[in-house]
Amino acid sequence: HPLNEKWDVIVSVILCALFVGVYFISVRIAREIAFHLPWDIGVVAGVAINNVAKDVPIGYYFYLAIYKNNIPISYILGKLYQWAKESATYPFNPQFIWVQVNCILMALGGLFSCLAVKRLTKNPVVTILTFLINVLLIGLSAWKIAPYTDTYGLLFPILCIYVYML
Repeated sequence: HPLNEKWDVIVSVILCALFVGVYFISVRIAREIAFHLPWDIGVVAGVAINNVAKDVPIGYYFYLAIYKNNIPISYILGKLYQWAKESATYPFNPQFIWVQVNCILMALGGLFSCLAVKRLTKNPVVTILTFLINVLLIGLSAWKIAPYTDTYGLLFPILCIYVYML
């Protein structure tokens, strides 16, 4: 059955509440996983921690010369790390801020995907199915536990499509 205006708002509020839950569950699970990884994520993390967070110029890294998309993310992650490290109220290892931001971005990406599907189909069953698939994909995603451009770039195209539909 298509959603009328009242149920459309109710389903949107329920989706928002569900994705807040998804965020907290993702953070809880991610707290138990080591996220120092050896491949290019390690380069991004190293540049963020050893250069940007210490206000040391990045300089020349062969890896960053090849994969320029990791220069902005290294900078952003370094500033996040610096903020978390200097914050008197941040209770975790400062590198965990990256994981929390990843979990937020993945939850928001999922929320706006579901809202877009709901707007396109006006079908609550399809919207719920989209939510369940999204939870499964978030649960299986390794990218929420590591600083990487794939996660940080996730929200933008989904949000653009949703805003366009509005």
